[in-house]
Order: sequence, then structure tokens, then C-alpha cells
Amino acid sequence: NSWKGRRPELQLEQMSKQLEVFRVNLEEFASKHKKEIRKNALFRRQFQEMCAAIGVDPLASGKGFWSVLGIGDFYYELSVQIVEVCLATNYKNGGLISLDEIRHRLIQARGKNKQHQEISVDDLLRAAQKLKVLGSGFSVLPMGKGQYLVQSIPGELSMDHTAVLQQATSNGTAYVSKSTLCECLKWENERAQKSLDHLLKEGLCWIDKQSTKEELYWFPSLFAACVDAEDIPPPKADFSAPPPYEVATKLPTYEEVQREKSLQGEHSTPRVPLAFLAIDTESPDGDNESGLLGTDFMFFTAFLVAFLFNWIGFLLLMCFCHTIAARYGALSGFGLSLAKWTLIVKHSTDLASRENSWLWWLIMAFGLLICVRAIIQYLNIKRGWRLLSGSAQERLLFFY
Repeated sequence: NSWKGRRPELQLEQMSKQLEVFRVNLEEFASKHKKEIRKNALFRRQFQEMCAAIGVDPLASGKGFWSVLGIGDFYYELSVQIVEVCLATNYKNGGLISLDEIRHRLIQARGKNKQHQEISVDDLLRAAQKLKVLGSGFSVLPMGKGQYLVQSIPGELSMDHTAVLQQATSNGTAYVSKSTLCECLKWENERAQKSLDHLLKEGLCWIDKQSTKEELYWFPSLFAACVDAEDIPPPKADFSAPPPYEVATKLPTYEEVQREKSLQGEHSTPRVPLAFLAIDTESPDGDNESGLLGTDFMFFTAFLVAFLFNWIGFLLLMCFCHTIAARYGALSGFGLSLAKWTLIVKHSTDLASRENSWLWWLIMAFGLLICVRAIIQYLNIKRGWRLLSGSAQERLLFFY
């Protein structure tokens, strides 16, 4: 009787000893093949399957031997990298990305020439499944045929939404249509449209209204290059059928477009300053502008008249000449005449006293300054005359 009473205790003791022996052997095996487990993805997967068969989870042990082995750290670091990839591509794919695309991006980020651990889809799947502890923000969606999607947005997808994703994956085209869902899933039009509208509202799919038959719903998370613009080939034009007659008749004509632009105050010619350079000098407008500016001959003639006849010639030219060239020529000639008469008076008469000689030099310098400034102003105006508006040209004539 005493032996029968102790039998469960003996069985428990023997089982504990066997588990201890197995633990020691498993630790020895893991220690012996530590490098192989970390480097070889296939060997690591077989080791994980063996541990799962006996109910041992290396990722659940943060202390002791498994922590020294570093298996848990590998998957934890991989989980962090998965989160980084999901956040970086969230604005593109709406929060859904395939494990294959995550693996491609991680390998590309680590570099081809660098020595790094091999990453398999199984490693990513195990690491992604551990993200469930963060809540409903991260989850793994099986799509069938060994394909998985990682959802990185709050909330869970319903069975209908998952079925739509699975249908897009099974087609291999990354898009579905309402008729495809109704035909393959035996749904009603309202059910299919409701599911597509929800996915479109959440940003998980894009709508394509350019199809000739019906609207298509594309899933960027299923794109081969994950919506990278350089990797997606441009769509091929479909010339199988011409556009409907109603569409062709509704297209506006050229006259209607030009009339609408004129009503909106738009012009067909570009509004750039260089357009003023295209004025024809032989046209009446060009003659008016040239008449207001004058010519170099007018400038030199007015310069000589003001220089020879002094202030009398300057006043006559300012009263009877209506060109920029003549007025600036008269001004420059008057300045040089002022310097000339200053030298004549200073050296040929006794009116200039030696005590005030600085005043005569100042008057002569003032005359030369007027002459040089008038010449420079005329050259600047002549160079930029075509770029000036009519009001600016008139101001140059009457106020300078």
C-alpha cells in the first residue's frame, strides 16, 4: 500500500530527472551548434521546430542559457527592424506589407558586401508574431500559398477584408474588381462594394478609374517593388477598342478651350520679361518707342550744342527737344561746358582769387560729374529700354 501511494511521486521524480537530462542535452546541443544556429537560417528553423515540438520556446526565456546563446536577441532585433520597415512604408501601402518585401528591404539595408546573418521568411514570421504583444497595431495575416502580410495599423480586418486580400494575392495581379469578387467569392454587389470602400477608406488600396471596363482596386502592399516609382513599369496603353462615342463628343474643341482661357484672364503666351524683346522695331509701336528714346546722333548733336552755346544752348534743348537722347546729351554738354568756363575764368581773369581757389576746383569737378553721370545714365537707359514699361519711360523723360 505504501508503495502504491508513492508511485505517482516516483513517476513525477523520474519525469523530472528525464526533463533535466533532456534540458542538459539540449543546452549542450545548442552550445555546440551556436554559430550554425545563428548563421544558417534552415538549421535555425529546424532547431525552432524541434523546440516547439517539446514545448520549449527560446524566445520566452530572457535569462539563463538561452540569453547567453543570443537566439532571443536575434529575433527581438529582427522585430524592431520589422517595425521600422512598417513605419517607413506606412504612407505608401496604408499599413500592409508582405514578408517578402520586408526581407528584401532588410537585406538591401544591410548591404550586399557586408557579412551579416542570413534572414529567412520563417525568421521574419516568428519575429512578426512576437509583435502581437504590442496589441492590435501589429498582426500577421496569412494569404495562402506561403504568403503573409504584416498589418501595422490599429484595428483588425474582418473576414471579408481578408478574403479580398487573398483574392488579390491568388490572382497574382495585386488588384481586384467588384465583378471579380462577385464571381470568385459568390458575393452580392453590395457586399463586395462595401468591403472595397472600407479598404479604400483605410488607405489599404488605390482605385483606378482609367480602366475601360470597370474600376480596379490596387493593393500597394502586393506590388513587386512595394510602390517604388522607379521599379514599377508604366502601364501599357490599351488600343484594343476606341473610346465610346459619348466620350469623344464631350471633348472640348480648341476654340472652346481658348475662349474659356480668355474668360479666365489667361493668355497662351508665357508671361516672362523676355517677351518684350520680341517687339518688331519696324512696327508703329517700335517707331514710337524709338522716337521717345532718340538716337545716338541726337545725343552727340545736343552734346555739341550745349557745349558750344553753354547754358543758352542747354535751355533751348530742354525746351524744344522731346527725346531722352537729346536731353541727356544737353545735360552732359552743359556739365562739360561748366568745367570749361571754370578753367577759362580761373586762368584768364583776375576775378578768381587765390584764397578761394578750392571753390573753382569744386565747380569744375561738379561740371565733370554732371557730364559723366549724364553719359552713364543714357547708356543704362538705352541698354534696358525694351524692358521698361510705358509709364517708366515717360518718367525718365520728364523727371530726370
